[in-house]
Amino acid sequence: MWWALNVVFNIYNKKVLNVYLFPWLNSTLSLAYGSLIMLVSCATKIVKAPKTDMNFWKALFPDF
Repeated sequence: MWWALNVVFNIYNKKVLNVYLFPWLNSTLSLAYGSLIMLVSCATKIVKAPKTDMNFWKALFPDF
């Protein structure tokens, strides 16, 4: 099921990016919409918020 949905998602994205002239805007809006869904889901306790610590946040940023 995951594989099939992934194929559909990739084909849909390719069609959108071929037609739409601003792919960065499409990506930004998709990220914003997904983040909003996540925040609402965690705020309403539909989904349990993940536990994070400082090591998790350090891993997201490059070492300087």
